[in-house]
Amino acid sequence: MTILKPLRSGRILSEAEALADLETITTRNTTNHSNSTPTIEPVATQQSDYVHIPGSAFSRELIEHYKAPELNFNFENGLYVAKKRIQKTNPIIEAGRKLGFDLSARAENCGFLGQINWHEAKQIVEQGLQGRILTPALYFPVLKWAEANNTDLAKDLVNYAEWLDAVTKEGAKNQKARFLVHTDKDLNGGKDYGKVVLAEDKYFDYEDIDTNSGLPKILKDTGKFKQWYPENSPTAAFRNRNDSGPILNLSRVPGLACELLGVRVAKIFPR
Repeated sequence: MTILKPLRSGRILSEAEALADLETITTRNTTNHSNSTPTIEPVATQQSDYVHIPGSAFSRELIEHYKAPELNFNFENGLYVAKKRIQKTNPIIEAGRKLGFDLSARAENCGFLGQINWHEAKQIVEQGLQGRILTPALYFPVLKWAEANNTDLAKDLVNYAEWLDAVTKEGAKNQKARFLVHTDKDLNGGKDYGKVVLAEDKYFDYEDIDTNSGLPKILKDTGKFKQWYPENSPTAAFRNRNDSGPILNLSRVPGLACELLGVRVAKIFPR
């Protein structure tokens, strides 16, 4: 089972709903966090449920980039990445209830909590589990390390699909999407990576990836990964795969809910 373009399962939002998604993203990035989301008791997690990715798996440039105040994520001593996407458990369902959404009827037939949209995924990971969603810039180094060091994690990192922490805006068919914005940055203030999404559905390899954004700098007719370009705006990033291999999918709205699409937690445990 794969997520293709166009998507064969999941609810596609209308244009009005997609624009409402962008307004939600903007509001959450320009409002004090404690005022925009409820404070809940975090769901307990075990370090044994995570794989420690050493700091050496990431470039010095990327480590320093994430130390910036607006990102505030220092993984110089390594990053813990969940072995599996979030499972549908009673504590997770209860956390969702406290955050204002009902997860009790969501799909779990793919081995993880599915039918969770990007907004819900952000809240569950950040408020419910006090973690982070992998950005494209983190996902690719983690996958490359896992391919050489942890076969099980590498397999799970390309199986089915999972949300990534990035959104696009101002995208249109056959035009450059103006920004790929890390969601810890301020959309209204225009802060972004200064990167554009190449307006093609083509392939790339590890060496073609921009360090700080995780976007391909060039696209080719063949390669290890494929990019799906955002033909509308706004979209939220996720990774999935088809028969040709892993995909960086930038083509779907943040409100998408699909049984094949879950979310993974990354954390820094106290030393």
